[in-house]
Amino acid sequence: MITLSLGLTSFAQDGKPRNGGQGIHGHHSPVEFILRDLNLTTEQKDKVRAIFTAERSTIKTILDNNFTNHQKLHDLIKSGDFDLAQVRVIAESLANNQILLIVEKQRGESQIYAILNADQQAKFDQTQTKFVEHKPMLPNENRLIEMLSNKLALTPEQQTQLSNILTRQKEGVTPLLEKLGQFHQQLATLTAKGRFDQIQITNLAGQYVNVMADLTVAHTTTRFNIYSLLTTEQREDFLRFPPLGGPGSPFLF
Repeated sequence: MITLSLGLTSFAQDGKPRNGGQGIHGHHSPVEFILRDLNLTTEQKDKVRAIFTAERSTIKTILDNNFTNHQKLHDLIKSGDFDLAQVRVIAESLANNQILLIVEKQRGESQIYAILNADQQAKFDQTQTKFVEHKPMLPNENRLIEMLSNKLALTPEQQTQLSNILTRQKEGVTPLLEKLGQFHQQLATLTAKGRFDQIQITNLAGQYVNVMADLTVAHTTTRFNIYSLLTTEQREDFLRFPPLGGPGSPFLF
C-alpha cells in the first residue's frame, strides 16, 4: 500500500509492460514507462531481460511474504476481533519488506542505467524526475462516500458514519504521507544518475520504517471501522473491493 512500484520484471518478455501495463504486483512502474520510450537496441533489451531474470526470485519471495501478511490483515478485519497489537506486528513486517523491495528496485535501476547511452541516460533522468515530483491528485471524500454508497446501498446514517471515519483518517494519515514524500525526494537524490549504495539506501529507508508501518496501521484501522458499520451482506461486498483511493492517498482503505 506504500507505493514504490517494483514491476520491473514484467518488461522482461519483450521490453513492454505486462499485465495491462502494470508490474508484477499490480502497480504501474515508472521504470517500465521510461524504458518503453528509450528505443532500446536489441542488445540492450537482452541485458535488461538478464537483469530482470536475476532479480525475479528475490522479489517474488518478498511479494509472496507481503501477500501472506495482507491476508492476515484481511482475516483480522473479517474476524471482528480487531487486535491493534497484531496489526502493528504485521505492519512492521510489511514495512521491513518494503525496505527490501526499495533496495532491489534501486539495484535494478542502477544496472539498467549503466547499459544506456548518454542520450538515453539524459532522458531517463528527466522522466524519472517528473515521476518523483508528481503529486497524485487526492480523491474527493464525497466522491468516495458516493461510490461506496452506490455499491453497498448505504443508509443515510451509515453515510454519516463513513464521512466521520474518512475525516479522522485524513487528519491522521496526511502528515505521514508528507513524511513519505520527503523520503522519496531524499531517495531520488541519493540514487540520481544510477548511483547505488545498498547501505546508504537501507539506512535512509530505515529512518522511515515507522512511517510506513503507521500508514498500514491507519489504513487497516479505517478498513475495520468501515467494516464494523456494515451489515453482514454489505461486509461481504466490501471485502471484495480492492483498496480505494490510490497510492499515496489519505483515503486508501
